[in-house]
Amino acid sequence: MLLMAKVTMNSHASALYSLTVIQFNGSGDMKNDKDLRAGVMLCPHVAFLGHIDALQELGHCLQDGYNIKQNAMEGRRFLVQANVHELTVVPFTENNKVSLANMDPPTCSQPKAQVSNQVGLSNVK
Repeated sequence: MLLMAKVTMNSHASALYSLTVIQFNGSGDMKNDKDLRAGVMLCPHVAFLGHIDALQELGHCLQDGYNIKQNAMEGRRFLVQANVHELTVVPFTENNKVSLANMDPPTCSQPKAQVSNQVGLSNVK
């Protein structure tokens, strides 16, 4: 648990996303230890850190009302935003080949408070 606390304090996006997935799915053989509320609460934070998969997960949760008050329009907006970020991550060269050199990690363009307010975390079930 100490390692999880360090990850959270250092805001390591990939590790926090892994923690989010663990909260949604449970860990190992113990599928009954899911914490859907915690997973939904982590998604905006991880998305703000620029993790595209977290932004997509947040969009699906909102669109489908998965353990949060359903808001299909906001969910779809986050899904589109994630797709745009995903497309801008891999630049193309003039020969139409993918160039992975000198890539910067994606960043979320919205301030953290704005993402949290739009998601309506007060409506978490």
